[in-house]
Parts: sequence; C-alpha cells; structure tokens
Amino acid sequence: MALSAVLLSSPDAPATLDKPAPANTSDWIEVVMEGDTSVVNVYHKRGMGGVDVRMPERGWPAAVVVRLHGFPALESFKADAGASSLNCELRRPEGRTPEQVCWMGSTRLEALERTPQFYQVTLPKSMLTPEVRTAELHWVDQWR
Repeated sequence: MALSAVLLSSPDAPATLDKPAPANTSDWIEVVMEGDTSVVNVYHKRGMGGVDVRMPERGWPAAVVVRLHGFPALESFKADAGASSLNCELRRPEGRTPEQVCWMGSTRLEALERTPQFYQVTLPKSMLTPEVRTAELHWVDQWR
C-alpha cells in the first residue's frame, strides 16, 4: 500500500501527511525539514512498502532525502519521478561481498548511504524538476 506525503518547502511549516497510515499497517512515515532539506522518515517493521511524495506548492525543496529506519537490510529501493527512475539494489556477485548499488538510467550514482540508525537515499535533484509533481518511492527490506 502506498501512502501519500507532502514535502515541505519552508522550515517553519509543520510536517504533514496527506493521509495517515492505516491502523493495520506497522509502517509509518513522517516528513520534516532539516534546514533546506526535506527528510522523508520511513519507520518500518517488515516487508515492502511505498509512498507517493508530492511537490509542495512552492516547489521542490533544495534537497530531498529518504531515511529508512528499522530495516535489517535493504534489498531494493526505487524512486520514479516523471520519466526518471532511481534504482538501488543489493547485488550479490558470486564469490564477492554483496554491495549496494544505485543507478539512474545507465549512470551509477552514490545515492545510498548506510548509517547505524538508517539507510539514507538522496534523490537526485535532476529527478525533481518543476514539471514533476509526484515521486513514487518503493522499498523491499530483505530477501526472504
């Protein structure tokens, strides 16, 4: 199930979601501003999920990051915005250490960072143009 969130373009505006998570889901989302960066915090219990993020009336913030909290691993993350797609996945080459890689088209990007508290994905600014009103985010926590 995809939730819908509105990003904020003013540090003093309160964080809001278009619609709250249904009572039967264990995931929840909050959107906050940290300086000129809009942070989409995804608090996750298990499995896969998604959220639609809408551009605020004042336009996209200077930066948009997604923080995925509570993920034991991150199998995949995908962001679709207009004609652009950012794909991040855990690759397991035979005989080598698994690695997280992100691609936008045929270009490899360093968009994913792992911290002790969360995975953080920085959405490329080139994805979030004024013509793009919504970014669809999808994630899968770990291979089962």
